[in-house]
Amino acid sequence: LGFAIDDGLDNVVDFFSLPGRKVPPAAQFADLTRPRDKADSPDLSRLPPEMRAAPRWLVYRSAPPRKPGGKPRKVPYYANGQPRGETDTPADQARLATLEQALAARVAGGYDGLGFALGPDGRGGCWQGIDKDHLSEHPERESLVGDMPGSVERSPSGNGVHAIGYGPAFPNLSSNASDVEAYSSGRFFTVTGDVVRDNGISDLSDFVRTRLAPIHRQGGPATPTTVDPDWDLGELPDYLKDFQGEGDLQDLIAGIYPDQRLDET
Repeated sequence: LGFAIDDGLDNVVDFFSLPGRKVPPAAQFADLTRPRDKADSPDLSRLPPEMRAAPRWLVYRSAPPRKPGGKPRKVPYYANGQPRGETDTPADQARLATLEQALAARVAGGYDGLGFALGPDGRGGCWQGIDKDHLSEHPERESLVGDMPGSVERSPSGNGVHAIGYGPAFPNLSSNASDVEAYSSGRFFTVTGDVVRDNGISDLSDFVRTRLAPIHRQGGPATPTTVDPDWDLGELPDYLKDFQGEGDLQDLIAGIYPDQRLDET
């Protein structure tokens, strides 16, 4: 079983096939810190079928970092070409695409990759995500990565992992010095297809609460932003004016510029 699309240029692009391969039960920790081949096409056959079937897909473009030495930004777009704005609203959910639509948009629009939107899906639960970066700097967390539930894949940097699951909402763990983040709203995760362990789509909330939150607290508060806007605050849209509290603003920023540290944003 497979999926392919004719790009109109006498080329047929084979996006993925489903050969029935078994995913190794666990990856060696050292394998998770080796550089990824940026030319690799995502092997979407290794993603859980629930993810492939969910209409939660986006595309993204890479953009230069906002400061020297920062990580490249990943700016999300809907499959219709519109930049993604406010997240987790009915209008936002209506614009999220099927996997097939996102794959076609990636080719037609020359986007850099695929993304999967976290957050509530209107069925009573939320798509959840864990982001563990800079693994090479934390060899003591090998067991943490080994116990991570959900569908676990290597992140685009090649030095971290993402896990995606489904279940109830939990308080987001935003970027701080702990190098541990977890979200059930306001974000999207890039999808590499480089699956290192497929535990199926399971609830991540207990793992976030009992294993990740204590580590995250040791990292201190999320890095504050120091942005001097060059526009009149009176021109802000109402949904921005109504935000209250630092945490809400951080979640909003994370939704607009995903996979970034807040100081880079």
